[in-house]
Amino acid sequence: MNNDAGGITTYSVAGAHFGFKLLWVFIPMTLALIVVQEMSARMGAITGKGLADQRDTAHSLTKAVSCVM
Repeated sequence: MNNDAGGITTYSVAGAHFGFKLLWVFIPMTLALIVVQEMSARMGAITGKGLADQRDTAHSLTKAVSCVM
């Protein structure tokens, strides 16, 4: 989160415009974050590697670029 003048202005304007209408998004977002964090922790405990190391060993750069394209 940016705490510079532009960020504070953007967050204030968005909050004034949307109010509490987007508050429901935090529930599924939090659940998704919990699931991803749990999967990453289990993979790290089993393999001894972090999420970035897992990505690097499972996929080469060319596969990653082709998936993005």
